Amino acid sequence: MAESVDVDIPGLSDCDATKLTTMNLSVKSKARNLNQHQKRDQYFLKGPLSFNLIRQIIPDSTSRVILVAMAFADMARESNCILSKKIWACAGVKEPNQRRRILARLRKMSPELVVQDRKGRPSILNFSF
Repeated sequence: MAESVDVDIPGLSDCDATKLTTMNLSVKSKARNLNQHQKRDQYFLKGPLSFNLIRQIIPDSTSRVILVAMAFADMARESNCILSKKIWACAGVKEPNQRRRILARLRKMSPELVVQDRKGRPSILNFSF
């Protein structure tokens, strides 16, 4: 079941190279990660609309990020939201490239949504409405 590795590492067999190039999480880590995702699927917006349902119904990832960020900002009674891993996970955004494209779209959208970039830290989405 092991995949072939295209990496040529002198002195190592294909099996050893596969072990080095793939990250294997422990069973405990996988269970903890799965449990965390199941908990986040149960979070809900007003209604209750679960984030899982929102990910299924709304195809546009930028709209999902805005909805989820607004929900967390409303819960904290603030006018901004730090775009942490929790926000991205609840919105169903998994890839860093997808996050970058969504941030670019958010910057172009409306003057009422302001993305504040912080070097080495998560961006902040400010709502001015």
